[in-house]
Amino acid sequence: MIKINLAKASASITVEAQPLASGGLANFSASDNVVKVVLMLVFVIGLYSYESYTISEKKSRFYVVNNEAGELKQQVTKFGPVTAVVEDLAKERVKLNKQMEVIEKISKKRAFKLSSILELQKAIPVDSWVEEISVKENLIKFNGFSRDPRSVQQIVAHLQNLEFVDIATNKELSMQKIGKSEIHTFKIEVRTR
Repeated sequence: MIKINLAKASASITVEAQPLASGGLANFSASDNVVKVVLMLVFVIGLYSYESYTISEKKSRFYVVNNEAGELKQQVTKFGPVTAVVEDLAKERVKLNKQMEVIEKISKKRAFKLSSILELQKAIPVDSWVEEISVKENLIKFNGFSRDPRSVQQIVAHLQNLEFVDIATNKELSMQKIGKSEIHTFKIEVRTR
């Protein structure tokens, strides 16, 4: 045993060494040796048990993962490769997007027809009325009657100022006598953008 005295009041350090119990390390009894052997055996058995448990746990986990992999392989063969399914879904998405574009175009055309009819309604003066409207692609034809030919000119001018109209023209203006009244028939053509 080594003893060190580090007192604050003293400037010197004292170190003493004492021998171990009588006989030193060389004198162990037979019971000490038996205890050592038993402890080594307990350690070896404990280590073996731990490793066996760890190995069996790893084996059981391997079998679980292996079974799951087998089930996944069965599902893949049953439903086809996953990549093929994803590719099919991507193709279907492209197809649906194209169909949606067509639907949007149709909706815009219908909205355009409706908006053009509403604008025509706004453009028709009180002394005029429309008898027939036909729409083919970007051409709209209006046939109607008016009491005053200037009202027909107002209709054309109003339509010409709309942003979706390329050109609006009065194709025909004729007068008919109905009883004592004079009625003007008109045909207006509107080309849209």
